Order: sequence, then C-alpha cells, then structure tokens
Amino acid sequence: MAVALITTFYGSLFANTIFSPAKKKLELYAGEEKVLMEMIRDGVLYIEGGQRPDFIENDLMNYLPPVQKTMYEALKFEGGGDAVAEGGE
Repeated sequence: MAVALITTFYGSLFANTIFSPAKKKLELYAGEEKVLMEMIRDGVLYIEGGQRPDFIENDLMNYLPPVQKTMYEALKFEGGGDAVAEGGE
C-alpha cells in the first residue's frame, strides 16, 4: 500500500512540475512552426503562380505579429529596403 501511495505521489509531482510545462512549451513551438510552414507554403505558391513581389510581401506580412511587422517596416523604410534584404545589417 505504501509503495502505491509513493508512486502515485511521485507521478503527480512529475506530471505537474515537469511534464505539464514541457507540454505547454512544445505546443507553443508546434504552433509557431505551423504558422511558419504555412507562410513558406503560401510564398512558394505565390512565386510559382507568378504573383508580383509587392503583392507577395504584403500578403506574407499578415503572418507576422504586430511587433515584428513594425520592426520590419521600420528597417525597410530606414534602409531603403536593402537592410531587410541583407538581414538588417
């Protein structure tokens, strides 16, 4: 009986302190990767379809969070577009 209670205690302890936070982090990473893969897929399909670059850029900007969108626009307008193409350097 004591062994069963101890193993139940350790199982509950590990589930709540280790596995639950790890699960949440993995779900977050999986969601981010899904959005990235959708963005890549849409970009490739637009290029394959012969869409104009400015249309592709505007449509793919919808995938960015607001903070990254403003950073991208600031870099683009600050450097005339060259800073974004070169990675912001």
